[in-house]
Amino acid sequence: MSKTFSAETLAEAQGGLSGAQINKALRAALADCHDRSDLDTARKVVITVEFTPVGDAGELLGVKTNIKVQGKIPIYEIPTQVFRVETQADNDGAINRVDAVFADPYQDRLLETPTQAPKGAN
Repeated sequence: MSKTFSAETLAEAQGGLSGAQINKALRAALADCHDRSDLDTARKVVITVEFTPVGDAGELLGVKTNIKVQGKIPIYEIPTQVFRVETQADNDGAINRVDAVFADPYQDRLLETPTQAPKGAN
């Protein structure tokens, strides 16, 4: 007897690859819920099954099936940080290097007035 493709057998498609990918996406969503339990944004696992008819002269011989598994986890948003700018000049005084450097001692002041460096910062 032939096995019917259904919700119950979805995980068996492509020799079990679809089930492995679905489980991987589910585990990732659950792990993110655990790691960022303070973030109440929904994590999603979207499973799309596409069917395309395969036939000859209008006769349906089968269906080509494409299964897509997409995990949707909220982005990680890192808080803003301001870096102090340091420049280096060559012998002629022309700026030849500009670096962003950690500005921890001046962080709060830079955030309040980002266009003015604190006195003694350079």
